[in-house]
Parts: sequence; C-alpha cells; structure tokens
Amino acid sequence: LFGDRGTSMGNPTLLPEQADHYETGAHYQNSALELTTSVYLRNINNAIISESDSRGVIHFDNLGRTRHTGLEQDIRWRPWSSLLLSATITLQSNKIVEHKPTPYYEGNQAAGYSQFSGFFSARWTKNQWDFSISNSRQSDGYYNNSNLLEKDPENSWNAAVGYQSQHWRTSIN
Repeated sequence: LFGDRGTSMGNPTLLPEQADHYETGAHYQNSALELTTSVYLRNINNAIISESDSRGVIHFDNLGRTRHTGLEQDIRWRPWSSLLLSATITLQSNKIVEHKPTPYYEGNQAAGYSQFSGFFSARWTKNQWDFSISNSRQSDGYYNNSNLLEKDPENSWNAAVGYQSQHWRTSIN
C-alpha cells in the first residue's frame, strides 16, 4: 500500500478486505445529452484504511466494518458539434459500522475518503485541433477515524491543446 503524502509505514498484520457491492443505475442519451445516474452500497469487512498522524506519517490498518453509500451523476452535453461539456459528481457516505480497536469511532466517517468528488471539463475541437480545460475537486473527508483532523480540499486544474494528424497526435498539458 502506498500513500500520496508524507511517509508510509507498512503493517505486516493486515488482513485482506472482503466486500459486498450493490449498484443500480439509469442511463439516458440523445444526440446532444447523455445522463448516467447510479446509486451504490458497499459493505466492507476488514476495511483497510490509512490514517495520518501529526508528523504526516501514514499507517495502514484493518478497521473492522465500513458501509459506503453513494450517488454518482455523469452528464455529457454537446450544445454544438465542436463543444463537449462534461461533469461527474459523486456524493458518498463512508461510515464506520464496527471499529475493533476503538468502538467509540463507530458512526464516524472512515479516514481517507472524501464525501464529495467532482470533475468538470470543457473540450472544443476545430479541424485537427482540440483545446480542453478541466477541474477536479475532492472535499469533506478526514485524515483520522476520530474525525478531528479534516482533509484539506483537493482542487486541480488542467488545460491542454492538441493536434491530430492522420498518423500521429501531439498535445501539451
């Protein structure tokens, strides 16, 4: 297991996660609009979570049981043939159902998960050229299971320009 911030500590006593996952959704599409909605429920036993301490050291442990419920909405809209706008929004709850080491964490949000994720993009094409801009955001999560240390919101922007010839493509991000 690897972390994306700070130093990660291994844990030789980790057990594998076991999960039951249920999902249902609906899809609609016409020439200009595509909508996909899904809702899900995932129950995890021996959930592996990462927690950070005040030094930024990340350690992994089996939590017990968690329940993840969520709603995901994908929207793709093409108002003109040269412009594509898209968005994906995910709202989720990541509840601790059973916390073996510390039962008073039960009912809290599991560490390391965000309750909101969003991705928004616009892409314009003209002949062999394309231009795009996108934004990705995650927020409303915690670094620890006590829910005392909130995760900083993550927000990133990307812009790109590309050219497509008959046999190759080049782009600059």
